[in-house]
Amino acid sequence: MPPEESYGPPQEWGMQWLLQFAEQDFTQLPRKDQEHTVLDVQDFLRYSANWDLGGPVPSPEFARNVVRGKPALRFVDLIQVQQHWRDGLAQLFAPVMTEQKPLLVRWSLPLAQVQFELVRTIEPLAPRRFKRGEGSSLQRSLETLTEMWTGRGRTRGTIRDVSVAGWEATFWHIVRKCLTFYGPRLQHCAECKKLYFKHKRQAYCTTQCSQRARSRKWNILNPEKAAELRHQAYIRRKQKSLGPHIQVKRMRRP
Repeated sequence: MPPEESYGPPQEWGMQWLLQFAEQDFTQLPRKDQEHTVLDVQDFLRYSANWDLGGPVPSPEFARNVVRGKPALRFVDLIQVQQHWRDGLAQLFAPVMTEQKPLLVRWSLPLAQVQFELVRTIEPLAPRRFKRGEGSSLQRSLETLTEMWTGRGRTRGTIRDVSVAGWEATFWHIVRKCLTFYGPRLQHCAECKKLYFKHKRQAYCTTQCSQRARSRKWNILNPEKAAELRHQAYIRRKQKSLGPHIQVKRMRRP
């Protein structure tokens, strides 16, 4: 996760995190790595609370477990959410193979039961007056999530509207907002066709794909030089495996 100073509504790294989440393979993870993945998703939900995106929030019990670093969701449910997210990306950003392009593409997010509540603060939270060296980071994080995810304010009698749902509903709301802000910057790599987050005029997902495309173009424009370079590389491989004095004869292709 990035440092807290870089938070804003919503951050580019959030969209990139969602792409990396879709690419992970959860089928053969050992139990220790499964717990680590669960905590990573919980951290993502925790940091996204700073974006002030609105939408449904998890339960107070979920928030307490997240701040204390305890697993608050099941790994089986996480796999299902990842599969829905993969299906959504495949549907929204599928390469158009037909001559007649569609005018638009729709993706229906999974339904989630949401409960709307009005929360009135009877006993307000303590004012944020931490001096240097006072108050632990755990206490501050818990107070921040308590205020954002429960609606409990810092002034007596304040009333807030809060929509409470499971963590899945919170996750899908973040997906909606991230795709709304940064969806136009998602595109397929010109070389490997992988979906990636575009920066400026970037046309390839990695430098390796960019170099592979440039090399192929150069080989087409310079066939004789490319053949000579391949032959010299073949000689070096043979000398490394059989000795420096090996004689490599060049065979002309018909």
